[in-house]
Amino acid sequence: MQASAKLIDVEDLKRCARKGILSNGQVEQILAAIGQAPPTKPEAHKDFNLPNICYYFGAMVIAFAYTYLVYRHWDALTYSHLLGISLGTAALLAGLGYSLRVRWQLPTAGGLLIFAAVALTPLTVYCVEHLMGWWPATGAGQYSQYFRVIHGNWVIMELVTIAVSGLVLWWVRFPFLTAIPAHAMWFLAMDIGALLVGPSGNWQADWELRKQITVGVGLAMVGAGYLLERRTTEDYSFWLYLFGLLGFSGGLSMMKSQSEVAAFLGYFLPHLAMIPLSVHLNRKTFLVFGALGVYAYIGHLSFQVFPDAWAFPILLSVAGLSLILATVLVQRRRVRIGP
Repeated sequence: MQASAKLIDVEDLKRCARKGILSNGQVEQILAAIGQAPPTKPEAHKDFNLPNICYYFGAMVIAFAYTYLVYRHWDALTYSHLLGISLGTAALLAGLGYSLRVRWQLPTAGGLLIFAAVALTPLTVYCVEHLMGWWPATGAGQYSQYFRVIHGNWVIMELVTIAVSGLVLWWVRFPFLTAIPAHAMWFLAMDIGALLVGPSGNWQADWELRKQITVGVGLAMVGAGYLLERRTTEDYSFWLYLFGLLGFSGGLSMMKSQSEVAAFLGYFLPHLAMIPLSVHLNRKTFLVFGALGVYAYIGHLSFQVFPDAWAFPILLSVAGLSLILATVLVQRRRVRIGP
């Protein structure tokens, strides 16, 4: 008895989009063609096109404008002025963004304005802390140092930013918004270490603890991205993966291994594992960080462990050639056997 063929449904198409086989725009066009979705509007396409480039470029211009305002006119503005500017601008951008998303059905344009509004949260919290007398008297002072100086004073700003952006993300469901909490968590991974260790005087122990915290938070962000990816149809995990890998791989790169065995197990193998993991998740981010880590370890072996060994580059070449030939043989065998 011949088995009946399985019909392709909407979830199958969305799965293809998540794996990169089809673009989101192509899925929307297919669904519209078979009557499963209304015809797509030009703005609804999430592919690489001129309207989306203009949308994202405009959002970056807004962010740059306020960065310039803070850096160039800091001394001329009071905390009350800054708080009024940040709250007023955030309300204006959020209201306009909501109108574009709901009333005009322009989700990308509206989502980016809401993104710009949420991005003002750290400045707002900073001003509130100063006006309420909660800002510590010692340590990092001006907001202009936020992106340059690692310090425990920034932790409250980052925690509030994560909470606010998480609430807005739950309400708006715009994937690019995940960049804000992901960036805040990346900074938090560095600043919380400075807060926990405090001025102990043993800077080497403090620095090692900070690197360990950064690695741990980065790994947690990667895990959160993986759990989120399995529960959503759109890409909400990209920024969690990116900043998580920055913390995880960056922290590992700054650590000094006690032995070559520890370097192999604790640095080389985790980065090597990212390469097949990138194929499983269909994420180029893992491939980039994995390859950088592997090349860094090979460079370590070449210039520090075997600097004068003539056989080492030959062995590396043989290993690379063997990997290519083994992959070719495996592919040929899979073709003969079939799926």
